[in-house]
Amino acid sequence: MKFFAIVLLMVLQLNAGSFLTHAKPGITLGLSAKMVEGAVNLQLPQTISYMFFQIKLVKAQLRFPLKSQRIHTKLDTVITMETGLSEHRFDATVNLSSGINYISSDDSVYLKDPNVESIVIKGVDPISSNYANGMITSALISYYHKYPAHRLSADEKSDLKFSIEKLVLKNGRLLVTLGEKNSL
Repeated sequence: MKFFAIVLLMVLQLNAGSFLTHAKPGITLGLSAKMVEGAVNLQLPQTISYMFFQIKLVKAQLRFPLKSQRIHTKLDTVITMETGLSEHRFDATVNLSSGINYISSDDSVYLKDPNVESIVIKGVDPISSNYANGMITSALISYYHKYPAHRLSADEKSDLKFSIEKLVLKNGRLLVTLGEKNSL
């Protein structure tokens, strides 16, 4: 899931304006959870396949708690499980938290130490729900450890006037520090 596409969208949008035309490297932009949430939802729906089921991420709600360096995300999802000849669909809500890690060498944002806090699956008995929760947790954790939340495309990199030097959560904001763009 492209959780941090907002960072790139904001930088690209600001590049068109006079703000970044006169800005210098080292400037830090502060983004609210609502700003990030809006861009995240533009990237949805997205589907994660794992074993015999799929998790369709439909809508995200983000919070950046003031005294935390973790993003708290509530995901509305549709779980599709294929068992033999039948297919079962369930609406579910997944609450997860994670840090963020920007790797400049491959221009990627990764979720750092993602943790599924809770999962509520509508219409599923408690025993089946516990089993499904374990599978969904494994799928999400495995996915986010393996794949970046977002990797800059060649077009995005060429459109940027600055590089992204650092991403940090602080005081309820996602702080994006811009650096010198390497011209290779």
